[in-house]
Amino acid sequence: MLETNHYEAQKNGLRIIDSFIKEPILDLACGTGFLISEIQKNYRNISGNDFSEKMIEEASSRLNSVSLSNNDVEVLSEYSEKSFETLFCCNLFYYIKNREKALERWYELLTENGKLIFFEEHPFINSDSENQFNESKNDLNTLIDPISPGELKKLAIGAGFKKVFEKSTPIDDKHDLFLLVFEK
Repeated sequence: MLETNHYEAQKNGLRIIDSFIKEPILDLACGTGFLISEIQKNYRNISGNDFSEKMIEEASSRLNSVSLSNNDVEVLSEYSEKSFETLFCCNLFYYIKNREKALERWYELLTENGKLIFFEEHPFINSDSENQFNESKNDLNTLIDPISPGELKKLAIGAGFKKVFEKSTPIDDKHDLFLLVFEK
């Protein structure tokens, strides 16, 4: 992600959408914790989730005072008694099998006027870089079902969300990171 300029695009995306972020925050697919470490520069009440135990282990070694979980994002059972002002969905949506179910659950997790923020690349390009997480990457590659920003908007609006912001920032000369903010 560092080599492919994804992290730089995410940092730029955070600067662009910062006015929409409120605490408490849940990063739905925190991976190794990069985005959370950037969010922590301005916010403190942050939780992270990832389906990969290896990613959660790496994130827990990097992040201080962040509650981390290893839940299915369609269910997020660990959060049955919690609600959030902001949910981040960063480079996740095209891995989800039941998108409608996930959006319904996320809607439940948000407070009134809470924000669901998507950072999704388009077009999707699978990186060939080698790293310590190749096993997790191979697992993820079996799930990939790329979705356009237009399709994502239709699904989110169909789930009851209202689009309040849209912009893109370049990752490289081949694709962009789309920044979509929806409100409950």
